[in-house]
Amino acid sequence: IKKIKNSILIIAGANDHHQSITKIINIFEKKIKKKYNLIIIQGPYSKDIQIDKNASHGWKVVKAPSSIEKYLSSSEIVITRYGVSFFEALSYKCKIIFFTNNFRKEKDNIKYIIKNNLAIYVNNFDKIEEKMNYLKKLRSENYFFSADHNKKILLTFNQIIFNNYTQKKV
Repeated sequence: IKKIKNSILIIAGANDHHQSITKIINIFEKKIKKKYNLIIIQGPYSKDIQIDKNASHGWKVVKAPSSIEKYLSSSEIVITRYGVSFFEALSYKCKIIFFTNNFRKEKDNIKYIIKNNLAIYVNNFDKIEEKMNYLKKLRSENYFFSADHNKKILLTFNQIIFNNYTQKKV
């Protein structure tokens, strides 16, 4: 599946307790002038997402799809919460901007991901446009899709599993 230019997939997980999607929508509508086609995956336990009918960007909300494969495959950039969807996007070699609502718990894993150039972390949604511009400038073969990308993914999975296992043992 070919990537669609200026398409961004936004995923906040099964339940968006922190209303991350609403915050991201507001950032795009109030601060980002360039027009994008944005697809939001609404989790099965999330409240309905409201998009203003006069929105300046092209928004599409997909409610709890059985698979996100076609969305991952066709999106130029994925903005996602750190969790299962993050790892799905990683396995599809997507350009990822990710966030978490539990940095302290995930700090070691996030540092490992950043160190290995697997994704871009954003701790402030106001910086999304800056991060997207950075990702778009990167030649994919030089960053996310290097020859050892799959090896890095496996090492990341192993490191994160190890981190989580050792933290629970202590």
